[in-house]
Amino acid sequence: MRRYGKVFWASAFEDEATFRANMAKLGYEFGDRLVFWEAPLGDVEAFFNALVDAVARERPEALVIDSVTAFLPHGGLDLLQNLLYRVVRKMGVDVFLTAERQVAEQLTYLADNVIELRYEVYPYGSFRELVVRKVRGGPAGYTTPFLIVEGEGFIPLAPPPGGARPTALETGTCIVKLAGGVYKGAATAVVGPMGSGKTTLMLTVAKALKDGGKRVAYINVGGGGSLVAEKYGVEAVDVEFNITQLLQALLKLTGRGYDAVFIRGLDAFDKAFGREAFVRALRCVVRASRVGPAVVVSLRRLYGMDILFDVIIRVGEDFA
Repeated sequence: MRRYGKVFWASAFEDEATFRANMAKLGYEFGDRLVFWEAPLGDVEAFFNALVDAVARERPEALVIDSVTAFLPHGGLDLLQNLLYRVVRKMGVDVFLTAERQVAEQLTYLADNVIELRYEVYPYGSFRELVVRKVRGGPAGYTTPFLIVEGEGFIPLAPPPGGARPTALETGTCIVKLAGGVYKGAATAVVGPMGSGKTTLMLTVAKALKDGGKRVAYINVGGGGSLVAEKYGVEAVDVEFNITQLLQALLKLTGRGYDAVFIRGLDAFDKAFGREAFVRALRCVVRASRVGPAVVVSLRRLYGMDILFDVIIRVGEDFA
């Protein structure tokens, strides 16, 4: 929305004070650029007519209806099509529709910009996905997981446009001979059985980077990481067995300019919640590596997920 001078936001879920307060917590201040309309739920035709009149008065550059699902019972699609014709063709306003899955598929032939929002909750964390069904002048048909973090805002787990070339960080340790170093914008897996030295290797590399002036952190899933990391003088972050909390910690470090993050304990998701939880955690962490620091993960096994990693270093017995 930053490229628009004036945005008209119609919401069925929040009043203006709540909306602006929630946005401010995420770091977004819209000021007078945004006109907020508390959409009345009632007769659908009356709603769309009132909306057209309001848009005509305000003359925004963009209109957001969040979520259009609430306004589409009983023939609402025909009324929406009429709204879009009157607003887009007559006034030249860009229209953005957010909708849940069951409705989003029906909207792609009506609007120029359709965004599907998915939200699922599991015992090991919650997941939000933004599906770009259609967008004027840009690519569509892709899915981007995202987080909403207080103080950080909307954080998509998507690589930079065009893709960023991984950058090697010199460590001066044996990992240079093994893999050339660790790489910003890439994911490295250190794989081996319990007691094979994975943690020692990661903390040795982390300390070398820190001593070389880089900002590094060590995330331990399940807690207790600080007890080991402090022996190496490496900053430690303990998180619970919760993927959302893990990603929040990782992305906060990314936002603060950390060069490398080392993660231990992802295997525990498999034992605690099953293989699906582990694969979700792994995919999210690898995806997060594309938007920031070098990410190095220790694993006992790869479970067939080797294709996700850019670099794989095996220590001890060769486990596949």
